[in-house]
Amino acid sequence: MFDAIRKLFSRPPAPTHGGGLCIALLRDGWKCHRFAETDFVVVLPHDFLAAFDGEGVLIGAIDGSSHNFSATLHRHEAFTNDPKSAYDFVDHLATKSGARPIDKGTYRYFQDPTTRADDELQYTFYIIGIPGAVVIVSIASAPNQERPETLKRIEAAIPDLIGELA
Repeated sequence: MFDAIRKLFSRPPAPTHGGGLCIALLRDGWKCHRFAETDFVVVLPHDFLAAFDGEGVLIGAIDGSSHNFSATLHRHEAFTNDPKSAYDFVDHLATKSGARPIDKGTYRYFQDPTTRADDELQYTFYIIGIPGAVVIVSIASAPNQERPETLKRIEAAIPDLIGELA
């Protein structure tokens, strides 16, 4: 009898799969940016300047001029027909990059181990799969310098900053 009462009042186990959007970020005032004609979104800090370019890529900048963030949505017919095939695509890209994908809730993602740089910026790429889509995120900052605080917050929120509205 005590086991039944203990079960009744004990906390349920934490879910292993949750929604594809971190509600905590929205509660903290982050803004939702919705890809055109989809239910897929990127959530970014309210003080971070971001807008979609003419090709549907979300571009963000700390100072309004340099390109510090991008998010590109990839939707393929295979992902639409079998939403979990996005995970297979992430696995394939991770294998090609020599990375190990990580599963977190409804996400499968990895950080590309190859960092790319030009004269002004060093780029880090994240490939994030959720059922029905893959989003490629790039974060760029000055080489050999600590990332600005806003970019650190964005990077710490990966993969939760990607989601799908229900």
